[in-house]
Amino acid sequence: MRSNERWVFGFFMILTIIMIALSLACDGTGGNELIEPTTYSISGQATSDGTGLSGVTVTLSGTSSGTATTDNNGNYTFTGLSNGSYKITPSLTNYTFDPPYSDITIAGSNQTNVNFTTAASISGQVTTNGTGLSDVTITLSGNSSGTATTDNNGNYTFTGLSNGSHKITPSLYGYSFYPQYRDITITGSNQTNINFIEDHPPSIFITSPIGLSSYSTKISTINLSGFAADDIEIDVITWINDQGGSGIAAGTDEWLISDILLQPGDNLITVTATDVGGNTANDSISVTYNPYLEFLSAPQAFPDAFFVNEETEVIFRVAIENNPNLDPTGVKLLQVDDNNNIIETLTTLADDGNIYNGDDIEGDGVFSGKTNFKESIVSLIRLRVSADITEALEIVTAYSEVFNLSVINHLTNAEFSKAFNMPNETQQKYEELEAIYGEEEGKTKTVEWLETQPEIVQAGIAESGEGIWYLLNSGVLGGIILHPEGTEGERTVYVPAKSLVAQGLNYKSCKSELRLRKLPGLEMLSSEGTKIGIDSKNILVIAPFNWQWQNWGTAFEENVYNMFNDITCPSFNVTKIYDASASIEAFKNISNYGVVVLHTHGDTFYSNAVLQWLHQNLSLDFDFVGPQVIFLTGEEPTDASKTTYEIDLKRGRLAIISGYFAVTPCFIRYYNKSFPDSLIYNGSCRGMYNDSMSSAFLGNGSRTYFGFSEYVLSTYDRDIAVTLFDSFVNQEKTTGESFYDAVSAHGSNDGQVTDPAYFIMRGNSDLTIKAEVIINGTFEEGNMNGWTGGGDKRIISQLGPLSPKEGIYMNIISTGLGAIDDSNSYIEQTFCIPAGVTTLSLDYNVVSEEPMEFVGTIFDDKFQVTLTTSSGTTTIAYESINTSSWISVSGINFYGGDNTTYMTGWKHIAFDVSGLAGNEPVTLKFHTWDKGDSIYDTAALIDNIKLE
Repeated sequence: MRSNERWVFGFFMILTIIMIALSLACDGTGGNELIEPTTYSISGQATSDGTGLSGVTVTLSGTSSGTATTDNNGNYTFTGLSNGSYKITPSLTNYTFDPPYSDITIAGSNQTNVNFTTAASISGQVTTNGTGLSDVTITLSGNSSGTATTDNNGNYTFTGLSNGSHKITPSLYGYSFYPQYRDITITGSNQTNINFIEDHPPSIFITSPIGLSSYSTKISTINLSGFAADDIEIDVITWINDQGGSGIAAGTDEWLISDILLQPGDNLITVTATDVGGNTANDSISVTYNPYLEFLSAPQAFPDAFFVNEETEVIFRVAIENNPNLDPTGVKLLQVDDNNNIIETLTTLADDGNIYNGDDIEGDGVFSGKTNFKESIVSLIRLRVSADITEALEIVTAYSEVFNLSVINHLTNAEFSKAFNMPNETQQKYEELEAIYGEEEGKTKTVEWLETQPEIVQAGIAESGEGIWYLLNSGVLGGIILHPEGTEGERTVYVPAKSLVAQGLNYKSCKSELRLRKLPGLEMLSSEGTKIGIDSKNILVIAPFNWQWQNWGTAFEENVYNMFNDITCPSFNVTKIYDASASIEAFKNISNYGVVVLHTHGDTFYSNAVLQWLHQNLSLDFDFVGPQVIFLTGEEPTDASKTTYEIDLKRGRLAIISGYFAVTPCFIRYYNKSFPDSLIYNGSCRGMYNDSMSSAFLGNGSRTYFGFSEYVLSTYDRDIAVTLFDSFVNQEKTTGESFYDAVSAHGSNDGQVTDPAYFIMRGNSDLTIKAEVIINGTFEEGNMNGWTGGGDKRIISQLGPLSPKEGIYMNIISTGLGAIDDSNSYIEQTFCIPAGVTTLSLDYNVVSEEPMEFVGTIFDDKFQVTLTTSSGTTTIAYESINTSSWISVSGINFYGGDNTTYMTGWKHIAFDVSGLAGNEPVTLKFHTWDKGDSIYDTAALIDNIKLE
């Protein structure tokens, strides 16, 4: 090649290289900084239910990072992005999105329609008694469907849900829940706290006119009242009479039904409590309406149980009103079936004074009779009394309420020995297993061990998990108390036993006031407006383990004792029973007291399954279904206890707990039938865990009951009691006001982190210490409430042709009538005479068989009425065989004397007490006694005692 050609070719090659370089620089692919790079964008929209959602924060991460906020149409854009990997995440408070984020890759082009739509979650918790409940199935239905299961804390969650209507329903076999379901509407946001509570069935019980299952009346209408309780809330109380009529009660937790119309014969009235979760419970009472005759008492049997294959003589008594149309030979004891159809007539009851047939006084309105029983199997014999009266020339038969006589097996020596020793064996086994497995599993293992024992029918752990109970195949209830340290329930030592006490006849109250507690919108009718005074000046402070509270520094017994004892007007008869003296015998008589302050150990034991077994195998009936509140006496079982308490153990009235006899609600119902409008303070653990014990007290005449819901700290129990009674006694406040003072000072519960013990009041909030000046001066309570005394003292409705001066009842004291051998009898009451009162008035009539044969002899029976002050004793009435004037009276014949009877006639005394008004207490005493012998008897009828 020629030289010039080579030069031209080189020039063009250089020029080409320069052009290529410039071209690369202009395209941005070269390194020349003058070239601008290419960028891209990511954009999309956030929507909710098809509509753009503004305010959503959209976060960019990955090759580049940043945030954007959606506009009013829900749009967002990220610009200036290079090729690479990115993550787009939307967020807005209370919203979730579908998808929750998007992964995006840019490779030379913009990314559009990176969209999000809202998706919500539903979450919540299921609890029972404040604790999460696991394994509950939660069903989702509606716009979405599915199921979830609660975890160990009771929590559940549904996620990824679209907008729309949803329904959440919890379910677990054997459980009910409140609410039963919840309707949820999702509009983009999460739905939290969609919670449910296990809804226990409510409880309900009738306490007035009586806490038992049957009652008879001469009045065509009846008022019922009582209590209901629920773990959440009672919605409504309804009632229905199987003879016609139904309605809704006033009130819920405390309720009243007025003027239920009765039909002649048996009326089964069922009262039903429905809680807000739709669960129900009911209680019923069979009311027998007799238009022409009043039974003044329920029939009673002595004893109320007898043993299989043993012939047993049973005495029956019933009080009937003084009715001239009554056929005295037409009062019969009947056996009836479950439908109250008559099976047979067992015997005739008579008011003839024949003590060998069970009757003490002729013509006192109490009809008695006896018959022998012998049965080969355990059973429940249903009985009632019939009485014939003549109305409009026709014989009409009236019927009492139905009552039961139990046939039971003997408790063998081996069975009693097992019942005696089982608490100690169980305690030892628990301590052995606790050392290996720990406290909680030790209890479970102990129950498993109990269930392997041949004598054990059922066993379990108390609902709170703090005690162990069992049922022996002999029918005896037992267990051990394992309360936390410092609470009212730890085990103590054994103490000796006492003997039984005989039963008396319980008359119905005939007071004119409406015996119903105050309810919202309903005013209590009483002599003091809405306030009710306790009807006894007898005060009992009973503490089986006072020595232990003293050691702990938590005894309050002496504080309360001194509060009552230091008051002079009104003055009180204060009794304290501590430690070993707090025996079963003592607890059989607590209805003699207007205030009962109980400080002992207690718990809530047993189950429906136990009660069902006892009903099916031993024919026992319980007025309260469910776990039973119990408390310990100070008495341990001994070898003599088998004979003494055999029936009570077989009837479920007593249990053997941690080496002591324990009182059940059945015990209170049977032995303490007539409380004088009493205040009951149950300072034991779990005395108000449920209403089993409170209903026993309130149904038998108590007005107010205090107790604790759980295992209460002894220090809290002490502080509550001292403040409560200081307000009630020293400041003369009502029970409701005193309750408020106590919880205001010390809190509504004892402050324990787990299962705190709440202080709870049941019954009337308007009970006061200010009783009437003279309590039960007309004896229309049908009992001796307000009075103390000794010897032969009774309430009667008539004595032959003699009737009370006022009302239905009168008192009689005697030198020992019928089977009672006591020649020295009296009643007395201490009270203060208010300023302005001038006269003490009363009526009496002395009746005797001593005149006229023994006038002027040594057989000079006497009757005296005295009034005693600190200055001395004044006699305000006096009668004697030798000094009084006597009138012959027919129709009265005391056992053991002759058939001639005389009386002084009713005498009215008006004694001037104006000089005693506004001063110290006075004691009024009625006293009769025998002189010479106790063969021919003298009695004094007393009535209508008043201050005017």
